[in-house]
Amino acid sequence: MPASTPHDGPNATPPEAGFRRRSALKNALHLLYSQGMTWALAMVLTVVQPRFLGPEAQGQLRLATSIWGIGIVAINLGTNNLLTLEIAKRGVRGADMLSTVILLRLVSFVVTTVGVGAYLAAIGASRQTVTVFALVGLSTLPNAVAAVARASLLGFEHMSYVGIADVVTKVASTALALGVLLAGGGAREVSATLVVSTALNAALMWRYLRRFPGTSIRLTLDGARAVLKMSVGFLVGEAVLILYLQVDTVVLSLLVSERELGWYGTSDTLFASLLFVPTILLSSLLPVIGRKHVEDPEGLRRLVDRAFSSLVLVGVPMGLGTVVIAKPLCLLVYGERFRQTGDVLAIMGVVLIFAFCTILFGQVAIATGRQRFWNSLMAVAIATSIPLDLVFVPWMERAKGNGAMGGGLSYLVTEGMMLVAGAWVIAPQVVSRPSLVRIFKIMLAGALMFAAAWPWRDRFLAVPVLIGAVVYSAVVLALRVVTDDERQRIGAMVSRVVGRRLRRAG
Repeated sequence: MPASTPHDGPNATPPEAGFRRRSALKNALHLLYSQGMTWALAMVLTVVQPRFLGPEAQGQLRLATSIWGIGIVAINLGTNNLLTLEIAKRGVRGADMLSTVILLRLVSFVVTTVGVGAYLAAIGASRQTVTVFALVGLSTLPNAVAAVARASLLGFEHMSYVGIADVVTKVASTALALGVLLAGGGAREVSATLVVSTALNAALMWRYLRRFPGTSIRLTLDGARAVLKMSVGFLVGEAVLILYLQVDTVVLSLLVSERELGWYGTSDTLFASLLFVPTILLSSLLPVIGRKHVEDPEGLRRLVDRAFSSLVLVGVPMGLGTVVIAKPLCLLVYGERFRQTGDVLAIMGVVLIFAFCTILFGQVAIATGRQRFWNSLMAVAIATSIPLDLVFVPWMERAKGNGAMGGGLSYLVTEGMMLVAGAWVIAPQVVSRPSLVRIFKIMLAGALMFAAAWPWRDRFLAVPVLIGAVVYSAVVLALRVVTDDERQRIGAMVSRVVGRRLRRAG
């Protein structure tokens, strides 16, 4: 079956008659419910797992997931975003490349497995490490199949199916992992639970995707060359992204002990869990951005400007709040063995503010065909992070006895660089005078929040959180940061949520 071709002009092929998309608000709400539940479940494991495994085993598991995270990029071949955008533009006719994508991923999985095996041989990995790597690697195959269905459902703009599959999978995977940990299992047994959970997720995703016509798997060689050609830009983008996210872990593994790698990995997991807000927003907006780029460029500018403002409004208190509570939070949930994790997480709190915005710029670049610039920028960030790690990690090792802090400092520098470049090139409207005035007010509110909460950081965790929330909200309202349009949208969202709950209660 031949692969589809992009339709990026004004005469783009419309979806089939009768094909119904859901609004971005509905999709965002569906993702909010599901991501909120999966985030809560993920936090359970984030808290419990390091306590049972300890820093060394946690560091070992982190290295395996990082290396296979790089391998997943090679397996997926950049086709996730390609599928989402093609289906967003063309409806079910954009799904005619599904079978080709599945076949390409099966072949790529075999090649990637050989590459990971060569890496393990080169570092002289122990039998325990090889087993962990093998189990994590085995889970990537159903994960790759599930990702095809996920990308397609996102393109159809029916995020409720994705949310249901994710929640069911997360409940099952959390229960399995907790059972294994309580039974005395280690990194190998935890890795084995990944195989079961990813297989379940793949089965659920494809069950929902089959509700749309023309989406069954029929393996064929036709169109493989066309799909590869179309996806090469996305592949490069995913490759540089995963390298950017994982390069610090790989470099740290060469410079510090497994214990310090465990401190870094644990803080990075907490950091990643705090990105659920931009993840929810931008997952629902990616297909919308792709369509508006073709149909309504001016509307796209307004959409990006509103999204940026909203992300800064939420990101500043979350980031600075993380700095305040980082150390007591880590001591509370992980115990004394992970005290140094708090120092790394405090640095990541500042990174969080930058990351809220750079995720948006990256998605806009992908959806509007400017991924070449973004890929080049991330490649520069990767090249910069390595020498930064080589400087910062030994420095923090000598100064603080915690080389993992150096990885956080490197991340801070590169994210700041990408924030400036992305705002200047990808979304220049966000550096207009009104936007800069708004950002200044938000930063002022954040600074006052930080000053008020910091003296209470060693008290019960709820105390600095509550003080910070009250001060930030009061200053934001006093400075009139929230616009009338945002109040209306927030009111509409609250009304929809309350109305749905009332209907369920009735």
